[in-house]
Amino acid sequence: MYTDRGHLARHIEIGSNEEILYQSETIPSQVTSEQKASRQLKEAADVIAESPIALQLRYLQTLTQISAEKNSTIVFPIPVELLSLVKR
Repeated sequence: MYTDRGHLARHIEIGSNEEILYQSETIPSQVTSEQKASRQLKEAADVIAESPIALQLRYLQTLTQISAEKNSTIVFPIPVELLSLVKR
């Protein structure tokens, strides 16, 4: 397939350049996605911190999601009031 070492070297160089270009395009978008996700987590934490009922609702949503899966997960419900004691 490759007639000489120069042809092979050029092929490898082109492949390396394509990989560098791909990484230079994808890494910034991954960073942006991570920043966006961290902002959303911060906003969610702020909402939960302001409203104790939001934590209770999220807890119930999580239990609903776990129960919908066909698995053998065991859940030990903990009263939300205990979480406030742990927080201190």
